[in-house]
Amino acid sequence: MVDAKVGGKLYWGGEYAVVEAGHTAVIMAVKRYLQVKLKFSSGHGNIRSSLYHHHLIWSYQNGKLHIAHQDEYSLIIKAIGVMSEYLTEQGKELTVFDLDIDSDLHDSAFQKYGFGSSGAVVVAVVRGMLRLYELADEDLLVFKLACLILLKIGNNGSMGDVASCTYGGLIAYTSFDRHQILEWLEKKSISQIIDTEWKYLSIRPLKNCLPVEPVIGWTGREAISSELVYKISLGRNHPEYSQFLQNSETHVQSLIQAIETGNKGRFKQAIAALRQGLIHLSIICRTQIETEELRQMSDLADDYDAVGKLSGAGGGDCGIIFLFDHAKKEELIQELEKRKIQYLAFI
Repeated sequence: MVDAKVGGKLYWGGEYAVVEAGHTAVIMAVKRYLQVKLKFSSGHGNIRSSLYHHHLIWSYQNGKLHIAHQDEYSLIIKAIGVMSEYLTEQGKELTVFDLDIDSDLHDSAFQKYGFGSSGAVVVAVVRGMLRLYELADEDLLVFKLACLILLKIGNNGSMGDVASCTYGGLIAYTSFDRHQILEWLEKKSISQIIDTEWKYLSIRPLKNCLPVEPVIGWTGREAISSELVYKISLGRNHPEYSQFLQNSETHVQSLIQAIETGNKGRFKQAIAALRQGLIHLSIICRTQIETEELRQMSDLADDYDAVGKLSGAGGGDCGIIFLFDHAKKEELIQELEKRKIQYLAFI
């Protein structure tokens, strides 16, 4: 038996702009995990998940994945299918296996926190299958395979969650040219695409030199990132959209420099500017990104030698307060609870 464990993600800055090729975001992995366990089986394979009340039976027939129905497991089945194709290209003989998935990226009522559960499950399955077949599971390989799986199902995100789940820690992620990769998927094998350099792609670990503690608050309202990304994409032709992208990149680069040099003032200025950029973007695209709960959370930071903003797609999910005065943490948490915002101790 082999296993793979990946953490969720939390955006510090660069949301929405990073969906566009060549733009950067700062993302942190959180200590909330999704784990898979795999072992070869005989006859049929069995897929189980803590997210669902039923399991799924599957097999290979004539080298192809065979399953009666997919329902909630469709993403996992797609991941196994693409990985099976890659393994065949690598000369591996396909054998069915059992797959168990256990996720903490949701609450007891199965509402997602917004930590990138789709990316996490694909990364975990990819890494687990590579290990099961005794192939190297280098981070860049895992990232690219996971991205190809998500692109094949029409995912419209930046793949920042995939980068965070794969690499862990605090990273600066610059998104690749998805149009280039989609063209390659029509012409090249998976192995050929993996072995080719992807335009713009950069994933760089960051060393945080600031005495800052991220305090995560969950609004209790689940947001659907794909829907929000689509709505924002409708505003791409707005004359101010390109300015949003330019400003976001400028502030993200300033944020990265502040993190690596320990410049508190510059850090707070960059986070505040990124928040205002998202607020302006929502006006341009006529879509609510910063909800009332997220606004209250961000504004509350001003009273605690801190700075706050939403994290991720917005529209609900999580906000983040970057706290420098650690002695005020408990008071801050109490104030969040008064506003019906749940503190998540996942750092």
